[in-house]
Amino acid sequence: MGILTISGHVRLWHVYVFAFVFGAAAALDAPVRQTFVGELVGNEHLPNAVALNSTSFVVGQMIGPAVAGVVSRR
Repeated sequence: MGILTISGHVRLWHVYVFAFVFGAAAALDAPVRQTFVGELVGNEHLPNAVALNSTSFVVGQMIGPAVAGVVSRR
């Protein structure tokens, strides 16, 4: 998407396709990740492991755009 944008060839249908593909991947990724975490830690620590996994994912979503904003200002 970045290459299409920089080259000036991006069209609206490109955005739709990328949004669909990444949305479908995220819809499959989240349940698989939660199941994998559950298999790793067992029932005793499952609530803490799920919370920690979700927190790390959300923190990454918050920090990533902030870092990109700082980098793009330079």
